[in-house]
Amino acid sequence: MKIGTRGVLAVIGLSAVACKTEAPGKQTPPDAAAASPLSPEEQLVRVSMALRGMRPSPDDMAWVVDDPSSIRMLAEEYAASEAFVATTEDLFAEVLRMRSIDLALPAKVERDDVVLADLGTSQEVRDALSEESLRIVGEVVRQDLPLTEIVTADWTVLDEVGAEIWASHDYDASVGGIQQVSYTDGRPTAGILVAGSFLLRHESNGGNYNRGRASVLSETFLCDSYAERDIPIEGDLSSPEAVAEAVDHNPACVSCHQSVDPLAAAFSPFRQRLPFNQVNQAYAAGCVDLNANQSCYPVLMYGGPEYHNLWEAMELRPPGYFGADADGLQDIGDHIASDPRFSSCMARRFAAYLTQTSLGDVPAEKVAELQYVLVDNDMNARALAVAVVTDPDFLAASVATDEGLRPTELQIVRPEQLDRMVEDLTGLRLLVALGPDAGDVPLLTNDLLGFRAMSGGIDGETVPLPTHLPTPTKLLTMALVAEEAAGHVVDHDLSASSGERTLLMSVDDSTTDEAAVRSELAHLHARILGMPVSDNSVDVDDALVLWQAVADIDGPVLAWKTVVAAMLQSPEVLYY
Repeated sequence: MKIGTRGVLAVIGLSAVACKTEAPGKQTPPDAAAASPLSPEEQLVRVSMALRGMRPSPDDMAWVVDDPSSIRMLAEEYAASEAFVATTEDLFAEVLRMRSIDLALPAKVERDDVVLADLGTSQEVRDALSEESLRIVGEVVRQDLPLTEIVTADWTVLDEVGAEIWASHDYDASVGGIQQVSYTDGRPTAGILVAGSFLLRHESNGGNYNRGRASVLSETFLCDSYAERDIPIEGDLSSPEAVAEAVDHNPACVSCHQSVDPLAAAFSPFRQRLPFNQVNQAYAAGCVDLNANQSCYPVLMYGGPEYHNLWEAMELRPPGYFGADADGLQDIGDHIASDPRFSSCMARRFAAYLTQTSLGDVPAEKVAELQYVLVDNDMNARALAVAVVTDPDFLAASVATDEGLRPTELQIVRPEQLDRMVEDLTGLRLLVALGPDAGDVPLLTNDLLGFRAMSGGIDGETVPLPTHLPTPTKLLTMALVAEEAAGHVVDHDLSASSGERTLLMSVDDSTTDEAAVRSELAHLHARILGMPVSDNSVDVDDALVLWQAVADIDGPVLAWKTVVAAMLQSPEVLYY
């Protein structure tokens, strides 16, 4: 009888794999033991996953087991990696909701069978739009620039498609790829705040007059949310005229608008919105100006200095920053950079994201400690992140509180982490090819056809907050990914030379010698599960039972696929 990997897993379940019956880092009841740190290997897995979304290598694991004090050195090494750059981009994607399910512009415009614009696939356009602002953050981290640069930079980061979408930059098409480029239209130097993708994602509709953008600015960079303020609203708000009157004279409204409106006014010279159909309409009209701005590619988002006082024509409040004068977004960015609330907010955001804690639940004293670290290290994101993940509380199995010992929370793998981890372990990134127009869609980091929100992430629209729980859809996603990745890596490794292998190191498609199988199973425990074990350990005994049961039915190849697939969806991978 021939049984596929999925069928085998359905029969054996997850309990027969070489993983413990208890989740890693099992919480100890407060009355059972004194406060204690996690084991060195558990600490390293937690640090590596938090910073990189990847499992530590067996060599790193052996190092930290021999010398637990090396955990900080390894954390600094991980924070210097490209994977950490990706982690910071993921952090700000969640904060800014940039990887939005609705963020799109037409990739191709046709009229009467004539192609008027062709930027590439719809997925390439979506990537260009969602990643521009996040790549600014990534470049700041990569170059060890102060985090303040994300609101003061005079540059952006574009790929080939983004360069065709947006006007007014010095992208070099002959070089191609992702480039740090300068603006050529004289717009204010304010980093993310003047990036086309940020302005597109956080549009301003009708009589909003950029207040939504101002609110995002305050919430993101100062951790001061206007939407969360408890303000009783009374009076007539049934028309735009009534709203305008209330904004200036209703005390409840004025309490917010006296600070949010000056922030909003600084966005006056920028296009308020660019709907999907407006690009199509612009081409249909022969690419003449619409709403005083060009809407054919490359799109203009900045109107120029002549629009800086547009707020005045609309009888709005002048630009300002919480009572301080500001001539425009450049001044606003400078004010944010020098505002103590910015460094405090960044400390809080990094701590919340890396420890999977809600923003408001990060203790104030912890925020203060991390803020000092950030300021003392010239606003360096790597130093801040290392301080977060090497904090004794983050590396503890339980911590002391006024009520007694409290077990620390397990972290759960995010979809972005799972994507990087599986690719690192197996060489596979799950993509769905949708044809020449749509392109290749990544299943774990996409919501149109992928599983990001279903596996705990956000879609930037209807799902605004992540879910740090083992939901049924998350477990189903992990099962799908595990089986596909296991099949891929086993087929690859068993046909590759030793120097070209990804995961399996010392067996081939006919290996049945128990000693050799045990050695490989021990290696998989260390590499996938973060569990250094001996060849004769109980864990390897359990895994060998599974391996032998499948090998007896359908040979060693399927046996390795089954073991790897089961390990990739085990509790030790789900949690860290």
